[in-house]
This record gives sequence, structure tokens and C-alpha cells, in this order.
Amino acid sequence: MHLPTEQDSQTTGHAGLLLGALGLVMLAIVAFSPAIRGEFIWDDDTHVTRNVLTYPDGLYRSWFTTDQPNYWPVTWTAFWIQWKLWGLDPFGYHVVTIFLHGACGVMLWRVLRMLGIPGAWFAAAIFTVHPVNAQTAAWITQQKNILSVLFALVSLLLVFSTREKSSRPAYALALSAFLVSLLAKTVTIMLPFVILGCIWWREKRLTAKDLLWTAPFFLLSLLLGLNEIWFQEFNTQALTVRHDSLLERTLMAGYAHFFYIARTLLPVDLCFVYAKPAVSVQTVSAYLPFAAGAILAGVGLWKIRTWGRGLLFGLGFYSIAILPVLGFMNIYFMRYSPLADHWQYFAMIGTVALAGASLAVASSGLPRPAAAGLAVLVLAALCWLSFERSGVFASNELLWQDTLAKNPRSTLANNNYGLLLLGRGDVAGARRHLEPAASDGNPESRLSLASVLKMQGDTRGALRLVETVLQSVPDNPDAIYELGRLRLESGDPGRAGECFRRLLVVKGAAAKGLLGLAAIAELGGRREEIPGLLEKAVGVDPRNENAWHELGRANLGLGRLDAAAESFRKAIALNPRFASPYVGLALVADRQNDAGEVLRLVGKVAEINPAGPDVNFACGELMLARGKPAAAAGFYAKTAAVNPLYPDVYNNLGIACGSLGQVDKAISYFSEALRLNPEDGKARKNLETAQGQRKP
Repeated sequence: MHLPTEQDSQTTGHAGLLLGALGLVMLAIVAFSPAIRGEFIWDDDTHVTRNVLTYPDGLYRSWFTTDQPNYWPVTWTAFWIQWKLWGLDPFGYHVVTIFLHGACGVMLWRVLRMLGIPGAWFAAAIFTVHPVNAQTAAWITQQKNILSVLFALVSLLLVFSTREKSSRPAYALALSAFLVSLLAKTVTIMLPFVILGCIWWREKRLTAKDLLWTAPFFLLSLLLGLNEIWFQEFNTQALTVRHDSLLERTLMAGYAHFFYIARTLLPVDLCFVYAKPAVSVQTVSAYLPFAAGAILAGVGLWKIRTWGRGLLFGLGFYSIAILPVLGFMNIYFMRYSPLADHWQYFAMIGTVALAGASLAVASSGLPRPAAAGLAVLVLAALCWLSFERSGVFASNELLWQDTLAKNPRSTLANNNYGLLLLGRGDVAGARRHLEPAASDGNPESRLSLASVLKMQGDTRGALRLVETVLQSVPDNPDAIYELGRLRLESGDPGRAGECFRRLLVVKGAAAKGLLGLAAIAELGGRREEIPGLLEKAVGVDPRNENAWHELGRANLGLGRLDAAAESFRKAIALNPRFASPYVGLALVADRQNDAGEVLRLVGKVAEINPAGPDVNFACGELMLARGKPAAAAGFYAKTAAVNPLYPDVYNNLGIACGSLGQVDKAISYFSEALRLNPEDGKARKNLETAQGQRKP
């Protein structure tokens, strides 16, 4: 093996083409294999599992409505098809993502070979196994990135096939491939400039005819670019993405430009959410990237008759392609960081091609075994780093832990890791992460912290946080819902209903509003109204596991055991790690006197959510009813550890301990229940009974 050169590319036959392509795809599979068995992470829900565009009418909505967050109908169509194939199993999505990334490597090889770039296969292999691309290849959401770049590379191949053969059909296909690329994601919007650069590289000149020839490509970029700007503004109009001035954005762009080059050449300390760099208009260092860029351009022009053309072409490709993500336009993720590895997926082609060609030329004088050894060493090192990096994307827990280890102040990571801990019942741990996130003014973090405060009995503090969110974002559906829940729990169903009815007309929030109205009906004892409200909720949002669970609870309360079980099973199918529907099925089994099934389901709950206070309380009640006070006491103790202000749990702990003959413990628990709620008649009666049983 040696580093391929331009001469090699001229003699590669069909067998070599097949072997080269298979090699690149296999490299992608090996490098990113830890992600294949990974979970859905972060916003995979908004792109796949909870995306209304993967519903049965999703194809129509993807192409002909504004229901989507961005007009990327090719991406939404791909996810719609995959949803039909894989459903909630992330395995298939990961396989497709990695395979598409490998296909990008193959197309890049063909493009670089067509351009006569030395070491074309080697450069494509570097791109394929580069650790920076783990954020793209190991993250299902980034299929949009890969699809866009893949069709852009196909378009480039067809462009030069057209110029060689003067073929109108090939030109139409090239233009169509570029349109598909933009409809997957507009990350390749600068491709027309790249085409001109490639013409200059191959033909050593540019003419007015070339500009006219590429005009349709520029027109597509303009139209789809304006469309993207409209969608971005339409969907983020209530959010402040960035506050910085044009000068500050320009200086940050200069920093980002060289930051990405540095990460490509030395891929260490990669992070999902990078800390915001300290770039100030008042420091000289902030202007150095522009001086460095001018020097590089000057050197390239000075040596343009020799190696300078390659330098200008490689860095020019990179600089043009990276421009849309340097921060001059708002991108939602820039709320958290102005830098992200996946933003340079297209642009790094220029850097990688330059690096690969440089190594190929530098090694051309070496013996073939030495050149082969160098190639293997470089690719093996990159492959190992990618293998390690892609493992971080296997689960939300690993992703947020890795991010916090490198960027402890990350609002996004603190918020999401806090929510993860909260879901496990670690309220104190959740609060430690949510408080710093909320202090940055992040609405999601403030709402998450409000949930923690509510669990800890600080309803007023929770209300204050929710109200601050609504002051800055009045139509935030999550904040409106939380305000309604807090008002309901504070004994004000009338004002709570106002919040929930308001949600009925908020885009994408009708199901939450119906859930809230069902809660009001339950509190008011109007049980017959509840199933109708919840059936409407699952009708407008059939992938809302909470709505299916609540519908199961409603049917169970009315004695409709079969309907309840069906609803609980649908909730579990949507989220197998959702513990509450298992409790619901256990309650159904209890009504049917199926003791074995009750025990099995309670064991399942303990396995998937060992610290959840609500499910542990429900399991405790089931065990107590089944005459297993020791098991019941264990569940109640877990509930009390998470929610120490819940009087009923202490009353039930007292009952369990009394059944076990532990009278003194029972008395202390009944006393605690009365301390928390002096009006609790059951706890008072139980305390008197226990005191009467105490031996003198």
C-alpha cells in the first residue's frame, strides 16, 4: 500500500474502484461502530421519535406545509421512510447514518480524483475516519448534514462530466442533485462558488462564460437560502439566539475559522458544546486570525506557479464552505455555543484534501513500504480516536458527562444532565446542575428547576421561575403548561383552566392543554369527562406516551380494564423506559387477581426506574395490598428519600412497619405524617392505634 497519486487514479479499473469504495465504507463502520448500538440522543426526538413529519401524513406535511422547523423535505422524507422500517429502534438509523457517511467518503474520493488531487483516496479516507466527524456520523439527527453533502458531491461529479462531454442531461442532473442537497439541508449553499473554484483549479482560468454557466446554481442557492432564513426567523422569532454586534460576530468568525482548521489538523479535546471563546474587540489577539489569513493568501499568491495554487484552492474551498456557519446568521445551536464540530463537515473537505495531498507529495520519494506504513499509521490513529469519540454518542448520559468534563459551565449539558438525574429520582443532584443552567437565563433550565422546586415543596419559588420565563417568552407552551399545573396544585382550577385552554391554540401544544383539562376534571370528580379529553390528546399527538398513560389511568378508574391495559401498552411501546405504564399494568393485573403478573411488573419498575418517587409509591401500595409489607416498606423508603415532604408515604411506611411488628418505627412514621399534615385523620388514627400497641 502507498499513498495514491494522480497517476494511480488514471489506471484504477473497476476492481480498484470497487475495492476502494468498499474500503472507505468499511473504515466508516469500524471507526464509528460504538455508536451503532447507541440510543437516541438529545434532539433525535424532534427529528425522529416525536417528529410529526414521520406521522402517516408526514410526506405531505414535509413538502407542502410549514409544520417543519426547517424546510428540509428530503431529510424529513428519509426519516419518514426509516420510521416505517425501524420505528423506535435506533439501530437501523445508526446503520443508515454511518453507511451514508461512508458513501460521502466514496463520493469525495471520486471528486478529488476527478480534480487530479494527489492522494485522492488517502484524503477521502482521512475524511471518512476523522474524529471531528464523529458528531455527524454517530448522531442520527445529522443525517441531514450527510445527505446534503452527499448530493453536493454527486452534483460536483456531474458538473465536470457535463463540461467534459457538453451533455445537457448531465447538466440537468447536476442541477437536480444540487437542489436535492439544498432540500436536505442548506449547509452546501456555497457550492456554486466551490464549482467556480474547481473550474479555476482544473482549467487554470475563469471566464464570463463560466459565470453564466453556473448562474442557475447561484439562483438555487439564493432561493433556498432566503427560504431557510425565513424558516429560521419564523421558528425562532421568540428566541434570542445571540446578542453580539456585527464587529463581535466578525471577530468570532475569525476565531472560528482557524479553530476548525486546528481541530482538523489536531483532533483533540473535542466537545459536543464548546465553551464560548473569550474574544474581545479590545484585545489585539482577536484580530490576529485576519492577519494570519492575509499572510496565507499572500504566500499562496507568491507561490501560485508552484505549490501556491494548491494552498489557495484547499484553503479557498474551506473558507468559502465554512462561511454560512461562522455566525453572521443566527443558528439555533448558537444559543449554547458559537462552535460545533458538525458545522465543518462540508468545509473540512478543503482542509483534508490539502493535508492528504501534501502527505502524498511529501511521501512520493519514499519507498513504497515506508509510504504505506505512513498511510496506515495516520489512518489507524484517526480511526482509534474516532472509535473513542463515537462511543460518547452512545447515550445521553455519556454525552452530557463528557461535555461537562470539558465544559462544566455548559447550559445545555447542565440542563439535560440535570433532567436525566431528575428522571432517576436524584432531586438534589438535578438541582446542582439545573441551578447554574437557570442562572444563565435559559428558559428550559428555569422550567426544569421549577419542577425540582415543586418536588421539594417550594411552590412559590417554582411559580416565580415560570413567571420569569413567560415574561421573556409569553407563548412558551411548556411554561404555560407548568403555570397551569402549579395553579391547579395550589387549589386554583379556574386560572389553571385558562392556561390549559390557551394551549389548545398554540402550535404543537394542544395535547398538553387537553392533558391539563383532564387533570382539572379528575380533581373535580368528573371522571366520565376524562377519557374523551385524553382520546382527543392521543388523536392530535399519537406519540405522546404521557397522554396514553393518562388515558390508561382514566379507563382503569372507570373499571375498563382491557382498554386501560391497551393504553398502557401503547405508552410502553412509545417509551419502554417509562415506568408509570408498567405500574398501570400491575394495577390492572391486581384487579384481575394475577399475583404473579403483579410481582413481575413491579420488578420491572424497580429495574428501569429504581428511584422514581411516584412509581415507587404506587408499587409500595401494590405490595402492601398483596400482603408483602417488607417489600412495600422498601418502595416507600425510596419515595421518602426523593420526596421527604410527602405525608402519605410516611403514613404508609407506618402501616408497613406495623404489619412487620416494628411498632416504634410505625409510631415515628405516623408522627412525621402528622407533622407534615396535621389535618390527616388517617395518620392520627393510625398513630393512636400504634401507641396502644406499644408495650409498657
